[in-house]
Order: sequence, then structure tokens, then C-alpha cells
Amino acid sequence: MRRVEIVLSKEAFAPGERIDGKVVSICDRSFDCNRVTLSLRGEEMSRIVHGSGKSSHVHMEKKEHISEEMELLGPCEVPEGENACEFSLVLPEHLPASFAGTYSHIEYVMKANIEISRALDQGCKKMIFVQRTLPPLIPSENKGVIEQDGTPIVSVELEKDIVQPGQILPVRFMVSGDQKFRAVRMQIITRESVAPNGNHAQYDNALVEAYRRKEDINQETWNEIALEVPLRCIPPFKTDLIDFTYWLKATLDIAWQFDKVLFMPLRFSLEYREPDDSEGHMKPKFWS
Repeated sequence: MRRVEIVLSKEAFAPGERIDGKVVSICDRSFDCNRVTLSLRGEEMSRIVHGSGKSSHVHMEKKEHISEEMELLGPCEVPEGENACEFSLVLPEHLPASFAGTYSHIEYVMKANIEISRALDQGCKKMIFVQRTLPPLIPSENKGVIEQDGTPIVSVELEKDIVQPGQILPVRFMVSGDQKFRAVRMQIITRESVAPNGNHAQYDNALVEAYRRKEDINQETWNEIALEVPLRCIPPFKTDLIDFTYWLKATLDIAWQFDKVLFMPLRFSLEYREPDDSEGHMKPKFWS
């Protein structure tokens, strides 16, 4: 046998959607087949390592989301050339989407296996990408302050608290008083939080940032920064093992001292809804 592969109707699937495909075998000569099977396994896993070397300890927790197997073909003779076994299965409605993080993952693997008489079985694997469906959101304003000794020294405002792939997130800020600092940094970050067996770990990743030096900042007045959201973004989610969120991180960069930092939660959507002033109803609006 030269090759076995799984061919699907498309690349990504939503929870509750039907997967149609076929298991294709290409062989140089006919052979006796005991059966052809197809399995789909979905696993969520969080894993952190404490220590290093011989003193390291691994904390891991897993959860199975789907485990299905079906027989596509019984005992038969498979002729020379290209042969295909079609299949169809439906994903569960509340399946979490695929994810690959620093401390965790959610993976779906489809495996085809051809059992051959008097020879080694032949098979292949294929990753199945499950995508998230997101409801439209109503944007909200968000405000925050960086304080020093109980006094606000940097004010930050968001007109809309929603990030969307490929779009601009406008941020404005104002530095109050005669502050000694080098710059103001604005970042959109993602935060992956896990706690396998009660052992907590967190990983922050900056998707985009803007850096404004003190000499380019007008103090005691509003300054604007535009953060461009990358096109490829993973929507936020929360499962039993993983919490993945978006934040605006505002930093006052201070020389020879600890920086002052503010975190403001962000929401994520491919579209949003805003009030229709003329009718008082909500209407959908795409940001693209």
C-alpha cells in the first residue's frame, strides 16, 4: 500500500456541525482487508512544570470531550488503485473549540485504520479544527486610572471595549501632574490561566503594542493611541481547565523604579451591535 489519507469536505467545523469525508487508500495491488475503522478523539489538557532537572515536578490534568469509533468497511478484498470509504458524523453541540496555548491545549484527532490480513495495519491521522461561534456584542465604554499614593496619575479611556481581528482599537490617555517617567506603553494582551490539580500558572502574551515617549506626550490633556488588532486571533473562552482572556495593559514606564501598570478587560467579537437612535432598537453592524 502506497498511502492512506483522510479527506474532508472543508477545513474547519462548528460544534453541532456534520463532518463529511472519506478514507482514501492507494495501493499497487489488491489485498485482503479485515475492516476499515475511523475514530475521533477530543482532549483538553493543562500542564505545568515546577522546578527543573531531577527536582522538577509535572502537574497535569486532562478531560475527554469526545471519543467515537465507527466501522466503515467489513471483511473484503480491496482492489488495486484508489479506493474510498465515505463517512459522516455529527459533532456534539457544546464542544469547546480547538486551542493551542503555552500551558494547555484542546485537540481533536481523527484516525483511520485499515486492518490487513497477514500484514501490518495501515492508517493515518488528521487534526480536526473546531471553531468558535460568537454572539454579537454591544460595545461599552471603559475607564481606568493608574494611581500613586491614592492619587490618579494616568487616566485611560476606551470608547469601545471590543477587539475585532484586523480592526483598530482606539485608546486615549492623560498624564496628570508633573510626573517623572520615560514613556507610556499600551498593549493588547492575551492571558492564558490554568490550574492543573490546584497548581496555578498564568501566561501573558502581547499581541500588539504602542510606545509613546514623554517628549511626545501632551500632559494634562488627552492623547490618542491606535492599536491594530492582528487578523489571526483566538477568541476568548473558559472551560474546566483553561481560562483565555483579552486585556488592555497600560504601563507608565518609570526610570529606576517599578513601572505602574493598569489592566482593563477587553471583549472579543467578529461583529457588534449598537443602538439605533432613530428607532431605539439594536441593529447589527460589522466592523469590517
